[in-house]
Amino acid sequence: MTPETQKVVKRALENAQGDDLYRARAAWDGLSDVGLDTEYGESGKTRRQILAEYEAHDAAIKAAKAELDL
Repeated sequence: MTPETQKVVKRALENAQGDDLYRARAAWDGLSDVGLDTEYGESGKTRRQILAEYEAHDAAIKAAKAELDL
């Protein structure tokens, strides 16, 4: 992969990361365990599950970006 292609891929990954995790943490900071374990809206998921998905998504993007830096 050329260095220019690596830059494009890395920028795409950064754009895909978004700020969902940051916003969710900010909105739900200080909630009790009961609050985190309550279904969020009509999503069918608890806030805790949503946070875990955002964390996994961010971790996968960070790992992919790290591979580009090898």
